[in-house]
Amino acid sequence: MSRPLCLSLIQLDVRDADPRENVARAAEFVRRAPGADVYVLPELWTTGYAHATWPHAADAHAEETLAAMRAWAAERDAWIAGSHVERRASDGALVNRLRVVGPAGE
Repeated sequence: MSRPLCLSLIQLDVRDADPRENVARAAEFVRRAPGADVYVLPELWTTGYAHATWPHAADAHAEETLAAMRAWAAERDAWIAGSHVERRASDGALVNRLRVVGPAGE
Protein backbone atom coordinates (compact mmCIF):
# COMPACT_ATOMS: atom_id res chain seq x y z
CA MET A 1 0.00 0.00 0.00
CA SER A 2 1.44 3.35 -0.98
CA ARG A 3 1.17 6.55 1.00
CA PRO A 4 1.51 10.21 0.05
CA LEU A 5 4.99 11.71 -0.07
CA CYS A 6 5.36 14.47 2.51
CA LEU A 7 7.60 17.43 1.59
CA SER A 8 8.80 20.19 3.88
CA LEU A 9 9.90 23.33 2.05
CA ILE A 10 12.39 25.22 4.19
CA GLN A 11 12.00 28.96 3.72
CA LEU A 12 15.26 30.54 4.83
CA ASP A 13 16.30 34.19 4.66
CA VAL A 14 19.74 33.46 3.19
CA ARG A 15 22.50 35.72 4.40
CA ASP A 16 24.73 36.48 1.43
CA ALA A 17 28.31 35.25 1.72
CA ASP A 18 27.87 33.59 5.14
CA PRO A 19 27.86 29.81 4.62
CA ARG A 20 28.50 28.88 8.25
CA GLU A 21 25.67 31.04 9.54
CA ASN A 22 23.31 29.78 6.83
CA VAL A 23 24.14 26.15 7.63
CA ALA A 24 23.53 26.77 11.35
CA ARG A 25 20.21 28.50 10.66
CA ALA A 26 19.10 25.82 8.19
CA ALA A 27 19.87 23.15 10.80
CA GLU A 28 17.44 24.79 13.19
CA PHE A 29 14.73 25.03 10.53
CA VAL A 30 15.13 21.39 9.52
CA ARG A 31 15.13 20.21 13.14
CA ARG A 32 12.01 22.25 14.04
CA ALA A 33 10.05 21.36 10.90
CA PRO A 34 7.27 18.81 11.16
CA GLY A 35 8.17 15.27 10.12
CA ALA A 36 8.53 14.79 6.38
CA ASP A 37 9.98 12.42 3.82
CA VAL A 38 11.93 15.17 2.03
CA TYR A 39 13.17 18.55 3.26
CA VAL A 40 13.90 21.01 0.45
CA LEU A 41 16.25 23.95 1.06
CA PRO A 42 16.31 27.10 -1.11
CA GLU A 43 18.55 27.45 -4.13
CA LEU A 44 22.06 28.59 -3.14
CA TRP A 45 21.02 28.39 0.51
CA THR A 46 24.59 28.64 1.81
CA THR A 47 25.73 31.77 -0.04
CA GLY A 48 22.87 33.44 -1.81
CA TYR A 49 23.72 35.12 -5.09
CA ALA A 50 26.86 36.86 -3.80
CA HIS A 51 28.85 35.73 -6.85
CA ALA A 52 32.17 37.17 -5.69
CA THR A 53 32.14 34.87 -2.64
CA TRP A 54 31.46 31.66 -4.53
CA PRO A 55 35.10 30.60 -5.06
CA HIS A 56 35.80 30.79 -1.33
CA ALA A 57 32.53 29.05 -0.44
CA ALA A 58 33.22 26.24 -2.91
CA ASP A 59 36.75 25.73 -1.62
CA ALA A 60 36.16 26.18 2.12
CA HIS A 61 32.57 25.11 2.77
CA ALA A 62 31.29 22.60 0.19
CA GLU A 63 32.39 19.51 2.12
CA GLU A 64 31.09 20.72 5.48
CA THR A 65 27.79 21.68 3.83
CA LEU A 66 27.38 18.19 2.43
CA ALA A 67 28.34 16.70 5.81
CA ALA A 68 25.66 18.80 7.52
CA MET A 69 23.04 17.67 5.00
CA ARG A 70 24.02 14.04 5.62
CA ALA A 71 23.71 14.53 9.38
CA TRP A 72 20.24 16.09 9.06
CA ALA A 73 19.09 13.31 6.76
CA ALA A 74 20.19 10.70 9.29
CA GLU A 75 18.64 12.62 12.22
CA ARG A 76 15.29 13.04 10.47
CA ASP A 77 15.37 9.66 8.68
CA ALA A 78 14.48 11.58 5.55
CA TRP A 79 15.92 13.05 2.36
CA ILE A 80 17.47 16.54 2.28
CA ALA A 81 17.68 18.50 -0.99
CA GLY A 82 19.35 21.83 -1.65
CA SER A 83 21.76 23.48 -4.04
CA HIS A 84 25.06 25.07 -3.18
CA VAL A 85 28.23 26.14 -4.93
CA GLU A 86 30.92 23.52 -5.54
CA ARG A 87 33.83 22.99 -7.86
CA ARG A 88 33.25 20.50 -10.64
CA ALA A 89 35.76 17.67 -10.28
CA SER A 90 36.51 17.42 -13.99
CA ASP A 91 37.74 20.98 -14.53
CA GLY A 92 37.43 22.96 -11.28
CA ALA A 93 34.66 25.18 -12.63
CA LEU A 94 32.19 26.64 -10.15
CA VAL A 95 28.76 25.02 -10.34
CA ASN A 96 25.44 25.46 -8.59
CA ARG A 97 24.88 21.80 -7.72
CA LEU A 98 21.67 20.34 -6.37
CA ARG A 99 22.48 17.70 -3.77
CA VAL A 100 19.89 15.19 -2.62
CA VAL A 101 21.03 13.18 0.40
CA GLY A 102 19.24 10.17 1.82
CA PRO A 103 19.00 8.95 5.40
CA ALA A 104 21.85 6.48 4.88
CA GLY A 105 24.15 9.26 3.62
CA GLU A 106 23.91 8.36 -0.06
